[in-house]
Amino acid sequence: MKHLLFFVFSFLLTATIYSQRVDTVTNDTWQNTSWQHSTRDVFSYNSSCLVTTVLTQSWQQSSSTWADTLLLSYTYNANNEVSQTLFQIWNSNTSMWDNFLRETFSYNGNNAVDSVLAEAWFNNNWKNATLFTYTYNADGTVNILLFQIWLTSWNNSSRITYTYNADKTVNQDVTQTWNLIFQNWTNASRNTYTYSATKKIITDLNETWKSNQWKNNELTTNTYDGNDYLINTLFQTWNSATSSWENNSQINYMNNSNGTVAVAISQNWDKGTSTWINITRSTFSYNSCALPLTLASFTATLKDKVVELNWVTLTESNTKNFVIQRSRDGINFENIGTVNAVGNSTHKTSYRFPDAAAFNAGIAKFYYRLQMVDKDGSFTYSKITTAEFINRVIVRISPNPVKDILKIERLNSSTLTTLMITDISGKAVAQINITAETYSWNIQRLPSGTYYLMVAENNKQAAAIKFIKQ
Repeated sequence: MKHLLFFVFSFLLTATIYSQRVDTVTNDTWQNTSWQHSTRDVFSYNSSCLVTTVLTQSWQQSSSTWADTLLLSYTYNANNEVSQTLFQIWNSNTSMWDNFLRETFSYNGNNAVDSVLAEAWFNNNWKNATLFTYTYNADGTVNILLFQIWLTSWNNSSRITYTYNADKTVNQDVTQTWNLIFQNWTNASRNTYTYSATKKIITDLNETWKSNQWKNNELTTNTYDGNDYLINTLFQTWNSATSSWENNSQINYMNNSNGTVAVAISQNWDKGTSTWINITRSTFSYNSCALPLTLASFTATLKDKVVELNWVTLTESNTKNFVIQRSRDGINFENIGTVNAVGNSTHKTSYRFPDAAAFNAGIAKFYYRLQMVDKDGSFTYSKITTAEFINRVIVRISPNPVKDILKIERLNSSTLTTLMITDISGKAVAQINITAETYSWNIQRLPSGTYYLMVAENNKQAAAIKFIKQ
């Protein structure tokens, strides 16, 4: 049950992102060999297709009606980021909503969440309850998530430390709890992830810290279909007596043709009969939430040293402009230009923006999105598109990983070749020009880490090769 609740909650958090918005989630429980209504969540949206409320209702069997139980309300800042959430509980005696909990979000200069303050409603006042604080690495990934509770001041409770793979997917997260007696952090649990080629989580191995070592606890395995849609999540627990994984529960997903989830069924494993037993079912319905602007396509194409951005709108209504945003990591975006919109249109309109500064960014992959701004100041974002250097094999490097000397062999090239090394953030750390067929580059002074060898012929970008410096 906890897994399905987490799954539904994840839908609530991502409802503001996708073009297909969740309209209603109806939850049923398996009783007497049939599904019986339990609860449902009803979503509402503003004109920018951002979720404003999620109303939770419980099924009244006696009257066959839905009764209000919980209301979650969202407010947003000028950047359409969540600034506050308010949880309220329905009081049937007063027929009013009673405050219960609110969360206030703050953001850093990169528009990433800096902290989340939770306050509880007590004696007609908001009282501090918990505080989540995020710290980030230089590349924008989360380093530590700190959880604190309020007594008479903020006190450490737990923290999660993240490590990453070279492609910025989370490799491992370690949860530690604060030891009040010894005033230090103590290991509690850790999760280690594996991914598919499309960066979707395949396995999540959860381990607990016991007797000063990590012990297997739970294994989560995701299965995807040929369209890369999630169709099953299997939860298994570790049996130390048999040193094997045993089935615990699973969620089966039935998807719509566009990849959204239509139905999710949670089941528990019955050891006695070795069968799956139905527990809960969630049925999802969606709305299109029509925006004043309909975006048909948005593409990014790398041509020599310029990234050509092209997009097409089908309809426009009071559209002001498009703000073009670029990112090194797909998380933190910066504005790089603005294109005025036609404003009002019922036919296809094509737009173009050349990013001539892309070459100088010194990274292998660029992320782009459009901020589509209406005349009243409201806006929404397009889906993210990417542009990558097409690696023509004009050089070969060895060894990789490398410790001291990076050996470079030029292939099928007689022109001037420019080599530039950038760190993972895109900052150039070294550059040379070569014409020889082979070259040995001493990179001993570079700190250990991930780098890119950017290769250009006659000032035209040709390849970006990733390597590891030990």
